[in-house]
Amino acid sequence: MEKPVELILPDIENPIFIEGYPGIGLVGHIAANFLTKELNMNMIGYIESSFLPPISLIL
Repeated sequence: MEKPVELILPDIENPIFIEGYPGIGLVGHIAANFLTKELNMNMIGYIESSFLPPISLIL
């Protein structure tokens, strides 16, 4: 099922995009969570779609 993109647009300069898709052992997900916690970042949006496979790269 497709859902619209949920997004909060803060006024920031030089934003950084971190994506962490689940792979073997959920390494991508764990690494993304670690980085966001260690760098004291906030999630500003997410995408849910059945069109994205479980392992993807979005540039």
